[in-house]
Amino acid sequence: AERERALARPALTLEVGMDIIDPTLPATNYRASLGMELPVLNQRGAFANREVRSANASELRARQQASGLRADLVVAYRTFEATTARKDTLEQAGVPAAQAAARATEESYTLGRASLEAVLDAQRTLIDTQLSLLETRGARANAWIEVEHAVGVS
Repeated sequence: AERERALARPALTLEVGMDIIDPTLPATNYRASLGMELPVLNQRGAFANREVRSANASELRARQQASGLRADLVVAYRTFEATTARKDTLEQAGVPAAQAAARATEESYTLGRASLEAVLDAQRTLIDTQLSLLETRGARANAWIEVEHAVGVS
């Protein structure tokens, strides 16, 4: 845009010359002229405006892309945090509670207070909880991969 504006400004021109060894002149002839070019009928304003708009559009595209990348990073990290919290909860409370419930149900069965179906249900719940923990660990690893991808780590 600055180049286009510069082409629309008035310009000074200097022309210097001399005639040496001209048999029609009695001596060496020196001449100089100073001129000024006025861009009276120029049509460069539209070109300058187009360049300014193109630069603005490029800047907006860059901002939009940076904003999208930041949003991707935030989403990936929040997902990682959520899966980490789920994993910690399952490790610290879910699996131990399911193990304790399974042991208590087995003890009740050996004492004759619970049915075999209750023991099997408690074991199934324990297995489901352990599987959920494993799935959460996998989801956490995938979430971390997404964080690294959003950061740009290969």
